[in-house]
Amino acid sequence: MELFILETELLVPETELLVPETDRWARLKAFVAEWHTPLTEADGIPEAELVAAETRLDITLPTALKEWYRLAGRRTNITRQQNFLLLPDELKLVTDESSRHWLGDFLDGSQRDERILVFHTENQDVMQWGIRETHWDRMDPPVVLDEIGWEVENGLLSQFALQMVILETMATSPHLNVAFTDREGIRACEELFGDIGLPDWHFIVHGTCTVRFRGSAEVLIMVSSCPQPSNYCHIELTARTAETCSHALSLLPAIDWVRAWDSAE
Repeated sequence: MELFILETELLVPETELLVPETDRWARLKAFVAEWHTPLTEADGIPEAELVAAETRLDITLPTALKEWYRLAGRRTNITRQQNFLLLPDELKLVTDESSRHWLGDFLDGSQRDERILVFHTENQDVMQWGIRETHWDRMDPPVVLDEIGWEVENGLLSQFALQMVILETMATSPHLNVAFTDREGIRACEELFGDIGLPDWHFIVHGTCTVRFRGSAEVLIMVSSCPQPSNYCHIELTARTAETCSHALSLLPAIDWVRAWDSAE
């Protein structure tokens, strides 16, 4: 079988906390330019809005978060389609104790009292992502997910931004195909399409699932599976062109694909 090879590294190393801005966003800029159109100065949030948010919240926003707003805060096709990058005047502070999951009684005092800056939400408000107060002074801080209690989703905010842009790109692609399959279908897909160097994500459906990103420079795949005994296995696949998408689907003939958008041509 043909193997799709990833031509460009997409991931900023998770262990590097002080990478220069020009390196931190280079891969995201390249991805947006290839799959959409290049980012421009008009796509950024004005500095005055960031200052107003800091004044309202009485905090200093993390450096990478401000960079992300300046870079693409107004680029709604990659930040506010499936899930939502909150605008500066929508940013909010919560604590572990105020989590919707009410785990406060099980956390020690220091965890309950720590504030979290929420900057991203899932489209049905099932999940939200934020930054712990202890990490606000980091240049590129970790991002935590409010799933069942707050846990780390990505080691770097710039990495989270790239991964969310990829998810937004897939969710709105006119070539998106989806399939419910079994573990054999998952194995076939992962043998054919390479790991693109992004960490596993979390997904609440039929229990807590693992979400893995696969693909190439031309194809993107998201594979979701839950721990046994659950049989939930789900794949989403899209490509930059209809022809490439059709070829990718033909390499997995045992999977029963369904086009996500009936209007797609």
